Amino acid sequence: MASDAQPVFTKPVTLREVAAVAGVSVATASKALNGQGRMTAETRERIRETAQRLGFRPNSLAQSLLRRRSFTVGLLTN
Repeated sequence: MASDAQPVFTKPVTLREVAAVAGVSVATASKALNGQGRMTAETRERIRETAQRLGFRPNSLAQSLLRRRSFTVGLLTN
């Protein structure tokens, strides 16, 4: 087995971790990744690069809770 093999199961990267590595608050990181808020272009780019480097992916379940819409279809059968 190669020594550079990555583990099969990894813990997802959180927004809090992205903010800590980028050196900003969680709110600033969230606004930068969502294209909202007022900040310098350098800060926004630094946060986006950090998120990409860490492999951050937004949690779709959390987003659907905030939007109050999940786009989930239920099917009932007998």
